[in-house]
Amino acid sequence: MPSALVTGATGMLGAHIVDRLLSDGWSARAMVRDPARAGWLRAQGASLHTADLLDSVAFTAAARGCDVVFHAAAAITPGSGGWDAYRLPNVEGTRNAIRAAALSGARLLHVSSVAVYGPDARYSGTHPVDTPSPQRTPGPLAEHPSPRRKPVTPAKAGAPRRKPGHPRESPSPPRKPVTPPKARHPGESRGTTEDTPLAPLHERLWYARSKRESEAMVLAAHDREELWSTAIRPSVIYGERDRQFVPRVARLLRLGVLPLPENGRSTLAVVHAANVADAAILAATSDIAGGRVYNVAGDFDVSVATFMKLGAQGMGRRLRIVPVPETLARAGIAVARGTLRLAGAGGLAAMLDGTLDFVLRDNPFDSGRARRELGWTPRVTPDVGVPDAFRWAAARRSG
Repeated sequence: MPSALVTGATGMLGAHIVDRLLSDGWSARAMVRDPARAGWLRAQGASLHTADLLDSVAFTAAARGCDVVFHAAAAITPGSGGWDAYRLPNVEGTRNAIRAAALSGARLLHVSSVAVYGPDARYSGTHPVDTPSPQRTPGPLAEHPSPRRKPVTPAKAGAPRRKPGHPRESPSPPRKPVTPPKARHPGESRGTTEDTPLAPLHERLWYARSKRESEAMVLAAHDREELWSTAIRPSVIYGERDRQFVPRVARLLRLGVLPLPENGRSTLAVVHAANVADAAILAATSDIAGGRVYNVAGDFDVSVATFMKLGAQGMGRRLRIVPVPETLARAGIAVARGTLRLAGAGGLAAMLDGTLDFVLRDNPFDSGRARRELGWTPRVTPDVGVPDAFRWAAARRSG
């Protein structure tokens, strides 16, 4: 029975990774800071290991004997503390994850983010799929597993297990392939791939900087043959146990009336946590993934309006969408952006631009590499996943 350590196991994505590992017949260890608040993980069948990301000794002890370390822990919105609030958990924590995996002889799956592209590069879409990256040349192990480690081949309890890199059998009938929508803006296409050049980041885009730096560390360690590692770049993740995106949207939906630019026709860059968990396990168990990075940034096309309606359905609320002209929305953002820059908050101004683009522009990220190389076949569709996520959030609020 293969074994894995999951950091961030009490968070949304980490919990979904633990759940999938257990259902696939793995021995799952959950690295937690407070075991008293993680009893539900033990009840599911995971073992709890108390350690902090910044405690290298405890981290290494938790990883000892594991086949894979799934590093899903990260600070997304710590609230205060500036750059160090992101650097310490996201960069130094990843440094400890690399060390723990290397000393344990385990593979490392690092959860990065599409934030590494920054607000500008994500819409460039100028590089074809899988061309040699102008920023980083794959190391000698980019297409092969480390000779020091045998490939991880987990066995699914009670059913034939797929070979690493092959898709799982879907519990539902095969779905028709989703055709990406046509670009709504001149020159825009679903073309932001893993080889798209990364533009400089604003100094105050702390989360994006920390994810770019930590991802680079993971890939560099693989190139130096310190360990076998790979990384995935999800977009905005939603699902049960979401404490970030879904609760914020739910606050808007409770109003019953929602103004949406362009009637919410654009395609959201969102992905369900269960589908990201599947991609993480596929990458960690696929030899070809060594030294590679994968966009996991769109499982199914879903428009802003459809997402909102499905969310309201899960909450048991009626929703009326009020169309707002794009020019009016951009004008309002321009005023707010100028005010923030005059106040010296350039980072927040850049975030405002990114938020408007998230709503107005189609999902720019190409996840084709994960589908081709890993056999990633998302199984949770928006018509099921979105209402479930908002239903969970509503129950948690009322409870």
